[in-house]
Amino acid sequence: MIRCVTNPSDAAGPPGAVLTLDPDPPGEFRAELARHIHAFHGQTVPYAARRFGVALRDADGRLLAGFSGVMSWGWLFVEA
Repeated sequence: MIRCVTNPSDAAGPPGAVLTLDPDPPGEFRAELARHIHAFHGQTVPYAARRFGVALRDADGRLLAGFSGVMSWGWLFVEA
């Protein structure tokens, strides 16, 4: 992981803010970030979307593969 602490006189971020680059971010981080992005878009962008999930399961119902996504503005956004 790479860390960078902002300079208090730097206008690029609030004093003491820490920027990190994680090559393998945990699921909790990705979920938190998605919540913030969806909340922002919900307030600022007209949102007409169709959410869906695709699953491949074995005969016992165990999930083998799949993904979830959103169709919006004529685009496919794959979430997971």
